[in-house]
Amino acid sequence: MPKNLILMRHAHYDKTKLGMPVSEDGYHQAMQAAQRMLEMGLSPDLMLYAERERTRQTANIVSTYTGEHKVKFNTIATAENSEVETHSLKWLEHEHDYEPAQTLKTMRDFPQEHSCICIVAHQPQVINLGKILLSSAKLANGSDVEDMLHEHSFHMSGFLSLEYQSDTWHALGQEIPRVHRSVAPHEKATCVDLKRDDAKRQILRAGLD
Repeated sequence: MPKNLILMRHAHYDKTKLGMPVSEDGYHQAMQAAQRMLEMGLSPDLMLYAERERTRQTANIVSTYTGEHKVKFNTIATAENSEVETHSLKWLEHEHDYEPAQTLKTMRDFPQEHSCICIVAHQPQVINLGKILLSSAKLANGSDVEDMLHEHSFHMSGFLSLEYQSDTWHALGQEIPRVHRSVAPHEKATCVDLKRDDAKRQILRAGLD
């Protein structure tokens, strides 16, 4: 079964409340994003989220509106005394300097039984992950992927979906996925045409070996 990875920015949140939870507008944003995912045939069976209230709530909203089956939750980042199962993936923490090869190695260890994983995170983490996953590709017009992935690429609840034909997460960083981008939850996702950048792929493979 093909693997689908969704990189989603959290919904709008209320800065005036303790913990800065998702706002009413954010709730509707996340529902719209979930509807977009359903339109694309995406139903996450594993939700991963950065350890903040707004990312956790966004993940809950998305799972409620996309899954007919029980969704398993994890937090990304160290969570001591947490009641939920935890993946200690420190590369998603704020101000962390991402190392592409090591990040890909970590993501390739995602549970293989899951076919659609949704990561709910902050900016710039969503952008950084996208750049790493697409580091061996370039846009079909010859432009660099960075032209598509920058700080203004996604509004809150915007997301990037990557569909891999391989049945294993080990394809991350090797296979060029089919990519769709939903800049904002009220906008339909658009297909992004990519092609392989052999020079970049050789550099990346050297780091993975």
